[in-house]
Amino acid sequence: MTATIAPPDESLRPALERLAASDTRFARAFEACGLPPERGHPRGLDGLVRIIAAQQVSAGAARAIVAGAPSWERGTGLPSRAYTARPGTA
Repeated sequence: MTATIAPPDESLRPALERLAASDTRFARAFEACGLPPERGHPRGLDGLVRIIAAQQVSAGAARAIVAGAPSWERGTGLPSRAYTARPGTA
């Protein structure tokens, strides 16, 4: 049996490039690993958040975590203002 690898998820490129530009450790990992494959998650940053959560915990726990997470503002790559940490609180 041969494993089929999904094509890279190009919709994640802008978010991953922004992360790489802000963190040299992430930049090295992104350069070494490239884009993750398409996984049937929503496109863009919302999909990236779901992928990361799923890799950290069980899929069921990840769904529960993401269900309670803030939505990402369209086009900004930043969490909505209501969930942004304020100085001294994070």
